[in-house]
Amino acid sequence: MAADVRIGSNVTLTLPGPFYDGEMSNRVWIVCTNLFLDSSSQIDVSQKGYRRDSGPGAGLASPYYGGGGHGGMGGRSGVGGAAYGTAAEPVTPGSGGGGAGSGAGGGVVRIDALGLVVVNGKILSTGGPDGGGWASGAGGSVFLSCRTFTGTNGSLTANGGANNSANGSGGGGRVAIVYDYSDQAGLAGGPTNM
Repeated sequence: MAADVRIGSNVTLTLPGPFYDGEMSNRVWIVCTNLFLDSSSQIDVSQKGYRRDSGPGAGLASPYYGGGGHGGMGGRSGVGGAAYGTAAEPVTPGSGGGGAGSGAGGGVVRIDALGLVVVNGKILSTGGPDGGGWASGAGGSVFLSCRTFTGTNGSLTANGGANNSANGSGGGGRVAIVYDYSDQAGLAGGPTNM
């Protein structure tokens, strides 16, 4: 466990990937006392979850191309991937869309901090786009556990991939922040100062 983790100016923290069923998954998991993410930096695991045709919510590829599922079902009735995982503690990657050119799902960011988390930059876990006429991947997971959190213009995003064709969009991912309500209330701005 680290004490203070500072992700300074113009840094992007990311992962290898994406991966197929049966391959080792990966995630950004930071265990620390306090974490500080600079406004010019980001943790970006977009499209680092399950590859196309993979994951517990993988979209089907017939008769149309279905979007990957995760926090919500993938798009395209009958072929969109199923929802899975838990909203209270999201730690699962997003599934890929169905079909050879479909987008991958978003990966996983987990931050376990004993104290303060300051998010001035971006934490991203979005699904991949349709790849030109195929289906999109689902959003992944962003899970922050801390005593207090704050930030200025920071963002946490786990959207499903966009789709510009008649095939399926990716389902949304999952974002959760668990904090100590009484300690958080003591910060300027109260419990939602972000």
